[in-house]
Amino acid sequence: NAVPGSAGKSGYVFGATGISGGGGLNSGFVAGAVPLSQGGTGNNLFCSVEDGVLRSAPGPGAIPTAEATCTAYPAER
Repeated sequence: NAVPGSAGKSGYVFGATGISGGGGLNSGFVAGAVPLSQGGTGNNLFCSVEDGVLRSAPGPGAIPTAEATCTAYPAER
């Protein structure tokens, strides 16, 4: 299983960011993945937020950590 922030799994590095809602609780999240080797282990960036929609965009790039960045990616079909 992949562990966020680890060296990767199946050619991708995974990350997750909590979106603070105040009072020490998260009101949302952004989870994403980027290829370890652009064009070698993959080509697209992937992410999802609390709406559960899987989104992707062509790489290269960093793991999305902002909800606005992720929701700007087109939804996967």
